[in-house]
Amino acid sequence: MRPATVLSPEIISAGIQLQQQGKVVNGHSLRNVIGAGNPKRLMKIWEESCSTHETVAAQVNGNVFPIGPQRVAAQRSQSSAAPSEVADLLGQIQALQAELARSEQDKQALASQLQQSNLVANAVNDALTTSKLRCAQLEAKETQQEQRIAELHARVDEQRGELNRASQARLALQKSIDALAAHKLPS
Repeated sequence: MRPATVLSPEIISAGIQLQQQGKVVNGHSLRNVIGAGNPKRLMKIWEESCSTHETVAAQVNGNVFPIGPQRVAAQRSQSSAAPSEVADLLGQIQALQAELARSEQDKQALASQLQQSNLVANAVNDALTTSKLRCAQLEAKETQQEQRIAELHARVDEQRGELNRASQARLALQKSIDALAAHKLPS
């Protein structure tokens, strides 16, 4: 026998959906909603769910409805147990509503944390962008300074060359002066 491809939660969800639409829950209607499965198996699981959970209240889109209407009718016919079962159901409804309220509070707290995280992330991104712009400006300034230093080195090299030539010219002049002075001395 091959394993079932339709899981119990899908069957229960389809049954609830049919009830919300005011349609009769049977094997074929469950199969039509799910799109697969043996109608007998689907109905068996649905009935087991209804009897196991005994009219557990479920809340969907703010509407409260019983899961097992057949079970509710049977309970209404039992006069001795009805008040305690109704009290149990009301207690279950209140517990589910309290759980829903806690979930809403958790959702709001998480939304607030997400908003704060987004603000922090935006501030960090802004600071990062500012830092990147400052780095780009400093890199451009560094490039300009390196070009200026290279220009100054080239100029210093030119002036050293001129100084060297001037020194050689001075030495040559000094030799010439010395030679002229040597020629004039004997007379």
